[in-house]
Amino acid sequence: MTRPTAIQRAGDEAAAGRLWRAREILEGNLANTGFDPELYEALGRVLMQMGDVPTAGKFLFLSGARDPDYLPAIELFLQRHGGTWQNLLGSFPRQVRRLDFPEFPPPVAAQLAELGASEDLWRCPGPVADGPAEPLRKRIRDALGCALVVAVGLPLGLQSLQWALQAGRLLPWWIWGVAGVVMFAWVFGKSKRK
Repeated sequence: MTRPTAIQRAGDEAAAGRLWRAREILEGNLANTGFDPELYEALGRVLMQMGDVPTAGKFLFLSGARDPDYLPAIELFLQRHGGTWQNLLGSFPRQVRRLDFPEFPPPVAAQLAELGASEDLWRCPGPVADGPAEPLRKRIRDALGCALVVAVGLPLGLQSLQWALQAGRLLPWWIWGVAGVVMFAWVFGKSKRK
């Protein structure tokens, strides 16, 4: 006996009135599968049944399915995120943003082309395409700032302590300690404001 697919299991859950569970099943499989237009269409249908029309429109748009019942949801999605293909790209799930332009279903590629997207432009890096990586960049910047404080402040503080002990005065150690704390606060304060 074969295991039922995610779409079949979600359909069974939706038929039993557990739309929330159908949504969980389908969303859980988005990350585990590559770009699957049938999965996107099934999720869009479930979302429409749940009343989440704008999100349903996104998944129905990406599925390439253009059933007349889907068009109002797709139009709502395009109104909210349309205008430029970059705006649309920013609203797509990560695995869709990573697709090559020819991998899109023909209706999706055609609508993106109408908005100015082309195979040449699709892979150009930009702020919208790189948007999801921004939190990672912030964490890296924060970690590098902390490493800089430790790499510079700790040796200077230890050297200062050594000099202070040799000279019999502890004043320079306190100065370097305060400078290290100020530098640390400045780096983390700056990263939190961005």
